Amino acid sequence: MQAILREHRIEGIINCAAETHVDRSILDPGAFARTDVVGTGILLEEARQAGIGRFLQVSTDEVYGSVEQGSSKEEDRLEPRSPYSASKAGGELLVMSYWTTYRFPVLVTRGSNTYGPNQYPEKFIPLFVTNAIDGEPLPLYGDGKNCRDWLSVYDHAAGIEHVFDHGEPGTIYNLGGGNDRSIAAGSTPWGGSRRCRSKRD
Repeated sequence: MQAILREHRIEGIINCAAETHVDRSILDPGAFARTDVVGTGILLEEARQAGIGRFLQVSTDEVYGSVEQGSSKEEDRLEPRSPYSASKAGGELLVMSYWTTYRFPVLVTRGSNTYGPNQYPEKFIPLFVTNAIDGEPLPLYGDGKNCRDWLSVYDHAAGIEHVFDHGEPGTIYNLGGGNDRSIAAGSTPWGGSRRCRSKRD
């Protein structure tokens, strides 16, 4: 990592690397801690030592846990509910500590549920589409009436780029799509036509 940062004169880092699936995190929590916390820490320290000008950590709205009413603000308490969300929370807390301790210019984004082309088939939308095509059951957690905000990968990428270019160091930014839906049956292919209050801004 040292050699790469110095040889290529890297000026900024956007860290998207992560283990990212709740179900897999339950089966192998150690892998998530190694990648999302330890791996982030290694990259972060090497970036600091190399004098990188800007470091953005891509996190998730999952760090807020279950939000019963309204939507989350960046200052809200973190209440992760799975090894995945806990590892993401740990990684971003480590990143923010570098601002407090070293004044290393870090930023964090917390994106809502992202969807788009070439998404891993284990994720919600591609899983439901392929299962429906194959006549397989559509797996729901609980009654499927919980609300989720859906964010296009193109909008998510644009939001990350904007925060990287214009964000205030030491700051966390929620990135949402304003497209909140219930998972349970509806007319849209991503889980429902019923409008509901998003758990995110």
